[in-house]
Amino acid sequence: MNTSQLPYAAPELASFEDSAVGYLKRRSFLVVFTLPGLVIAGAGATWVLISAALRENIESGLIMTGMGLAMAAIGWLATLPMRFSRKPPTPIRWTEEMERWAWGWPLALGIVTALVIAGGAALVLFAPLGREPGRIALVASIAAYPASMWVGLLYIKHLRLRRNENYARWLAKRAR
Repeated sequence: MNTSQLPYAAPELASFEDSAVGYLKRRSFLVVFTLPGLVIAGAGATWVLISAALRENIESGLIMTGMGLAMAAIGWLATLPMRFSRKPPTPIRWTEEMERWAWGWPLALGIVTALVIAGGAALVLFAPLGREPGRIALVASIAAYPASMWVGLLYIKHLRLRRNENYARWLAKRAR
C-alpha cells in the first residue's frame, strides 16, 4: 500500500502543515459540538425580539433560547478535555477528498437555506390568519436557523484559511 495516500501521517514524520490540519480538525470539532445549541438559541432570541417588538407573548422564545444555551453549554462541557489539551494534534494530510468535503458544506447549507425560505413562505401564504399566534415571530425564528448555521460555517472556513497561523499561535502558547 502506498503510504503517501493515507490521510493520517505518522507523528514523527509529520510536517507543520499536517499538524496544522490536525489542529484545524480539533478546532472545527469544538465548533460543531456547540453550534447546534447556538443555532437554537439564536432562533429563540429572534423569536423573543420579534415577539417583543409586536407586543406578543415571548415565553416560547425564552424557552427556546434557554434550551439552546443549555445545549451549547453541554456541548462546551463535553469538549472540555479537548479544549484545554496540551497534547499535540494528530497530524492529517490535506487531501482532495477533504477539499471536496470542505466545499460541499456551503452547497448543502445553501439547499437547507432555500428549503427554509420556501417553508417560511408557505407558512406565511397558507396559514389561516388569526389561527397561528406569533406567525411573524415564528417565520423569523425559522429564518434564523440557516443564518446561525452560516455564521458557524463561515467561522470554520475562517479557521481553515488560517490553520497555519492558528497552529503556530497554539504552539507558542503551549511552549510557555
